[in-house]
Amino acid sequence: MSKGAGPTPSIKRLDDSVVGLIAAGEVIHRPANALKELLENSLDAGSTQVSIVVKNGGMKFLQIKDNGHGIKKEDMAIVCERFTTSKLTKFEDLKAIATYGFRGEALSSISHIAHLSIVTMTAKDTCAWRADYKDGKLLERNGKAEVTPTAGVKGTTITVEDMFYNVPSRKKALAKVHEEYVRIVDLVAKYAIHNAGIAITLKRKEETTSDVHTLKTYGTVDCIRAIYTQEVAKSLLAIDGTDQKLSCEIQGYISNPSYHKRKNDFILFINHRLVDCKPLKKSVHALYATLLPRGCHPFLYFSLQLNPKNVDVNIHPTKSEVRFLHQDEIIQKVCELVQAQLDSTNASRTFHTQSLSSSLPLPDDDDIQNSTTNNNNTTSTPGGAGRGKKTAPNKAVRTDHRTQTLDAFVDMSANTMGGTAQQQPSPKTKSAVIFRDPRQTTLTGEKRKRPDGNNPDLDDFDVPPAPTRNVRARNDNADAAGDAINNATPAPVARKPISRTPAKRTKPQLTSITHLLGDVTESCHNGLVRLFKNYSFVGCANENFALIQHQTDLYLCNVHTLSKQLIYQECLHQFAEFPFIKFSSPASVHTLCMLALDNPNSGWREEDGPKEEISQFITQHLMSRRDMLQEYFSMTIDEEGNLLTLPQILPNYKPEIGAMATFVLRLGTEVEWEEEQECFETLSRELSEFYCLQYEDDEEEAALSSSRMWTVEHVFFPALRQRFLPPRSAAEDGTIVRIASLDKLYKVFERC
Repeated sequence: MSKGAGPTPSIKRLDDSVVGLIAAGEVIHRPANALKELLENSLDAGSTQVSIVVKNGGMKFLQIKDNGHGIKKEDMAIVCERFTTSKLTKFEDLKAIATYGFRGEALSSISHIAHLSIVTMTAKDTCAWRADYKDGKLLERNGKAEVTPTAGVKGTTITVEDMFYNVPSRKKALAKVHEEYVRIVDLVAKYAIHNAGIAITLKRKEETTSDVHTLKTYGTVDCIRAIYTQEVAKSLLAIDGTDQKLSCEIQGYISNPSYHKRKNDFILFINHRLVDCKPLKKSVHALYATLLPRGCHPFLYFSLQLNPKNVDVNIHPTKSEVRFLHQDEIIQKVCELVQAQLDSTNASRTFHTQSLSSSLPLPDDDDIQNSTTNNNNTTSTPGGAGRGKKTAPNKAVRTDHRTQTLDAFVDMSANTMGGTAQQQPSPKTKSAVIFRDPRQTTLTGEKRKRPDGNNPDLDDFDVPPAPTRNVRARNDNADAAGDAINNATPAPVARKPISRTPAKRTKPQLTSITHLLGDVTESCHNGLVRLFKNYSFVGCANENFALIQHQTDLYLCNVHTLSKQLIYQECLHQFAEFPFIKFSSPASVHTLCMLALDNPNSGWREEDGPKEEISQFITQHLMSRRDMLQEYFSMTIDEEGNLLTLPQILPNYKPEIGAMATFVLRLGTEVEWEEEQECFETLSRELSEFYCLQYEDDEEEAALSSSRMWTVEHVFFPALRQRFLPPRSAAEDGTIVRIASLDKLYKVFERC
């Protein structure tokens, strides 16, 4: 008998559970694949709102909730069996398939590798029905497999827990939790863009903020703006074309040559199915090759509508690949449309002469800690003890933030800066002077006290003049509201004065505020915290960016984003203890809402209802909560519906008057009033949007002004030094970027 020979093995039928587990490995590779199948089922069900919650990258918990037509109770017994579907009856139906799903394998595959539960309710049901599944079958409870009644709303909620609990090899082969979640975010973002008009939300479990959030009223461009930022949305070029001969319709958006990123954003839907087509991607990228820097990519989104008879979707269980007729001709047609749009932009291009070096990343915790403890990095002179230490030339930097700043080298005359160089406000803008709160310390740190020791009034103090803020109305009709807040002065309140020094504060009494402050602490970047504790202010680059120095490194900071984050944290720290700004004359909430709705940027449409009714509703809505607003946020609304005071969040600073009408409108529409913690969080974020230094995207408007520079240097950055906790996102989204290092520059000049 030869080696390895033996009895001929018999052929046996595999057990159904083994077959299902093998099939599940083909359909569900990772959590993102499972979510794709579930999301497509929700869209096939006619949903207008889809909510997704994920924990540990989808491995521990994955839930999707929709308001679609639901599942009938009698179908619940077989819904997770293989090859059961409501979208296909015979093979010929594949020639005209118009839905995402058709195999009937998704739910079955998921039930074989995870714990699956379904809660569903149709329009005709009087209650919702719940069922748990394992290996494609109903899970038995009390010795009987049954569907149990439960509370619920119209639609379907599918929960997947402990994915790959019975396939440890697959679980170990997956990437890190963060990488799996990034795949999920990318997937949901693509479906949200293509399905504009359907509200899709994605967030991590036990977190209040969403990573993907679109509304029913959003169009495609609005979805792109919400997901991929304003920078992408401003660069979009529309693609729209048809070809009767090829039976295809081509729509989409591409970025102009001025936009480019290292990330390859390519989104392709064929007959509303998310697929990948490498020949199309390669051909379009070839058109950008001579327009973009090397290694950079454009933003591309295409939606191709082909004759279903010309498309074969039955290529792979994941349905990520398709085959279609006339592929070369259709790709050529797409390239022609793209080339035509790119040619139309040749007259207007934006070139970036220098990109930020990847060799200068933001410091981590150890970098800043070491540089803080070793402030001067000195080198000893030969001879040992008794001799002084000499600072190394490449480490010789200033350490006193009160020394000369960048504006000392800039001509601050009215001709070059658009304003006066003196800090004395001009007579024309005297009404816009920002008064300091008399209870706060002055810029020199000396406390102002009345000689007789009584509680002071604003007029009793020698208030140092501050430069006039560059007040620019965001709405042409906001003059009436602007006059009221321009003449506003901080009024004394019968509450405990707020000290701007980093003294210990009493802990907030409400658990919700404690939780929100805990979220801020958990998400902070410790390295950046130390940076802001020990920085030296260099100067303002323009209206939107400022330069600071930490040891031998120079950083560029986005003052708009930082001020927004600072205001939000200050709202939580000063909760129920705000001083306030009192208006010289009341500002009608109803009038402010009407002004905001008249603004073309408000997003109001005729189907939203009459403006008068909306304004009246918001006025009554805010008046019903005026006690809470006054007690916790020092926002006083009288019985006539007039706004009398606003909180004084930072000393010597008042918000942009032109944005007040929009702020009042958003209070009535964007704040979640029902839940306590969400209410305080969303209200604080609306205050941060209102009080932050507004971003200037107009080059003329962004001209550097002395008032803006004074506010950035003497109001916001000193506040950042005290108790601000920069989030980790600031180190990733370009809010704070290290642009130069003395060590590296010294080496370059040393060679010269």
